[in-house]
Amino acid sequence: FLREKLDNTFKRNSDIEEHLLLPVLAEVALIKKQKDQPFVPERYMASAPRTSFSEAINNVRTGILFSNLDNPVKTLLVTSTITGEGKTTLATNLAISFSQLGRTLLIDGDMRKTSVQRITNMEKGAGLSGWLLESHKLKDCVTPDAECKNLFVMPTGKLPPNPLELLSSKT
Repeated sequence: FLREKLDNTFKRNSDIEEHLLLPVLAEVALIKKQKDQPFVPERYMASAPRTSFSEAINNVRTGILFSNLDNPVKTLLVTSTITGEGKTTLATNLAISFSQLGRTLLIDGDMRKTSVQRITNMEKGAGLSGWLLESHKLKDCVTPDAECKNLFVMPTGKLPPNPLELLSSKT
């Protein structure tokens, strides 16, 4: 009884809406790996557009688009408190979903443990850090995605020794 009374975790979507006063856009299921196909969860929307996972991502996109019709969302941040919660998977698949509607730029701002760079196979010098350090021009830091029309990617680039200073700079 005591353990249950002290448990302050969210168990249902209604708990989130009730305690945080925020709407739940969608519930995204885990992706099931197919034995006979290569598995890249960060690009699942592109390879399997008719799955329940892809439909949930499209529901998130629709929720974002309809969240403020008078002032449409132009910038979206995906974050979480710990590693392994699916930030990259959500961000990349959401970017693929938004690119189906128009030009979309995915920026990897993780200056500690980048993963978008690994997925896109961009060179280590270009990217957000190269642009912020002014060692590369913006056009060299952004590349069109090879598989998804209207999707452009800016990976982290070369990891700086002190990411906080770089992100806090006035550049």
